[in-house]
Amino acid sequence: AWTGAPMHFVHLSSARALDAARDPALGPLPLTIETRPLYLYFTDEWLRGPDGPLYIGQPPLRPAGDVEAMWSGLVDGRIDMLATDHAPWTRAQKLDPELDITRLRPGVSDLRFVRPVLWSEGVAKGRITPERFVQVTSTAAARAFGLHPDRGVLAEGAYGDVMILDPERTHTVSAADDPSNSDYTPFEGWALTGWPILTVRRGEVVFEDGQVTGLPGSGRPAERRPWSPEAVN
Repeated sequence: AWTGAPMHFVHLSSARALDAARDPALGPLPLTIETRPLYLYFTDEWLRGPDGPLYIGQPPLRPAGDVEAMWSGLVDGRIDMLATDHAPWTRAQKLDPELDITRLRPGVSDLRFVRPVLWSEGVAKGRITPERFVQVTSTAAARAFGLHPDRGVLAEGAYGDVMILDPERTHTVSAADDPSNSDYTPFEGWALTGWPILTVRRGEVVFEDGQVTGLPGSGRPAERRPWSPEAVN
C-alpha cells in the first residue's frame, strides 16, 4: 500500500475485505476494486443441495450481509466496477462427480445477462442511478485500464464504441438464449428489463436486436495508456 504501485482487487465478495481495502487509516491509495454478479444476487444458501456446484465461484458465495455490503460499496463508490468473469461451463462440467472440493469448476456464464440483471436489480429498484450504471459497467474500467478517453466516454475524438439498451424491454431469461457454450444460467426464469438492443464498435454496428452482425476477425487490439491517477478519481 505504501509503495505507490497501483493495485486492482478482483472478485471482492465480503464486507470484511471491503472494509479493509477502504480503511480510512490507509489514506488515499492507487486502488480500484471490482465485484461480479454472483456476489450481488446470490447468497451462500444457493450452495446447499445437489445443484450447489452450479453456483461455485472463487471466492465462494457469502451470507446475506456480505451481499448487502457489495451493494453498498457499488452505490457509494468504494467498489469501482462490475465485471463478469464469464465462465461458460456446461451443467455436466459443473456437476462432474469426479471433482472434489479442490477441483470444482468456478464461475458461471453471465456475459449476456450482466447488464439487464444490474439494470433490473439496481436501476429499476432504485439502488443505483443510470449514471452510476454507466460508471460501473464502462467508464471506471476504461479509466482503470488505460483506455480512457478513447473509450468509456461519449465525446468528440473518442472511438465510436457505444452500447444502447432499452430500459423498457422485458424478457424472461432462458439458458436457450445464451449463445455461449453453457447450457444453464443461474438467472433462469428471471424477468429482466434493460436489454441491450444495439452495439456499435468504431462506428460500425456489430450487434442488433439479439444478432451479432460484426464480422469475425474485424476486432483490433485495444492499446493501453500508462496508469494514471484519474483511474481512482
